[in-house]
Amino acid sequence: MKVLLLTGLGALFFTYYWADNFDPGGLDYLVLNHLGAAPAGTRAHSAQGTSWLMQVNLLSYVQLTSLALPSLTDSKGSLVVVSSLLGRVPASFSSPYSAAKFALDSFFGALQRELHVQDVNVAITRCVLGLQDGASAKEGVR
Repeated sequence: MKVLLLTGLGALFFTYYWADNFDPGGLDYLVLNHLGAAPAGTRAHSAQGTSWLMQVNLLSYVQLTSLALPSLTDSKGSLVVVSSLLGRVPASFSSPYSAAKFALDSFFGALQRELHVQDVNVAITRCVLGLQDGASAKEGVR
């Protein structure tokens, strides 16, 4: 059994590494569980901060899934996508992050339906985590 668990910023960098250096053959499970806040020195609502949030919280998930899907199809494997409640329920002071997570939920929901219609036996599990660390959330709202 071959399992690939990608978390944190390592997942973003792995999207660039994968194409030339990783053989996904025999991959049975891909677990995508990463997030990124706006980089230091940028505001979350700046063009640079929003672009970074979309790259880490949406595009890297899509890219890694696209790379893994042929192998997961061959092995009839599983894809686990960990996301956020902010991808289902909008909240104040989170609009770029929330937008990325809404798009993530929509992408994997659509992919799940496409694979079903095409009779491709790859299971997609979407995990939605609630709000965590109330103290830092309160501080971010101040």
